[in-house]
Amino acid sequence: MRQIFIAVLLLVPFFLEGQGAKPPRSKIQNSLLLKADAEVLWQQIKSFGNLEKYNPETIVSCVVVGKGIGATRKLTLTDGSLVVEELTIIDEAAKTITYKMISTPMPLQHYTGQLGLEKIEKGYVKVHFFSSFTANEADRLNLLTTLDSFQKKQLLNIHQK
Repeated sequence: MRQIFIAVLLLVPFFLEGQGAKPPRSKIQNSLLLKADAEVLWQQIKSFGNLEKYNPETIVSCVVVGKGIGATRKLTLTDGSLVVEELTIIDEAAKTITYKMISTPMPLQHYTGQLGLEKIEKGYVKVHFFSSFTANEADRLNLLTTLDSFQKKQLLNIHQK
């Protein structure tokens, strides 16, 4: 019995390794008031495509496979790497889409994004971009800066294309 007890004590550290606290969820949110037709802009957002037009400094091509919930988009970045995202929610009433990253070269996990709009008054729309993810503390600040810049560029360019 004593031998089993000692064996269990020796194995416990192996089972506990990596069981520490999970990294906190990081969040980024940007919005922009635009002079734009709400319905035209909603159709652009809902299409889940054309990101190479909104962020040409980062994205070379955007290929959407499928339509509606479950559609995926494959983004080829300027460095040649590939990001794959899946559309998970289309909320017509709230005018929002939600998606998740399936694969990315970025050192992050559990990325979700939400892009939507609200009509403010005739001819004006407020566009929102929210995302969240987890990452190691060493990568977190750089990712927050990079993704914040990405959101702002997309918001600035989305109504011009």
